[in-house]
Amino acid sequence: MMSHLVCMIDDDPDYLHMCSQFLASVDIAVYGFTCLHDAADAIGQARVVILDLDMPHIDGVETLRWLSQQAFSGHLVIVSGHDISIVHAARELAKAQGLPVAFIAMQQRNRRLFLQ
Repeated sequence: MMSHLVCMIDDDPDYLHMCSQFLASVDIAVYGFTCLHDAADAIGQARVVILDLDMPHIDGVETLRWLSQQAFSGHLVIVSGHDISIVHAARELAKAQGLPVAFIAMQQRNRRLFLQ
């Protein structure tokens, strides 16, 4: 039985699948979504939301605002390939809106993560 529920929002389905497989191997249930609209119901049950900032239609900053309006009380992981200053600004926005940011992760073109 999976011990944690993670909701991951990223527009790359292959990346979602890879992360889901990895996290499932360490007993973490991941529900992956390619847009906020599809993820909205699952977010309410999630203990962790992993959010890519660079999304089509509803971007990560808009999603941060939506999470705040929903009074999301889980942990937030911000993932992005943007310049580090943009990621730090997103983290500050999230914190200002009362969202607990667990950490940020930088993606490179080959999708390796650099945690900070």
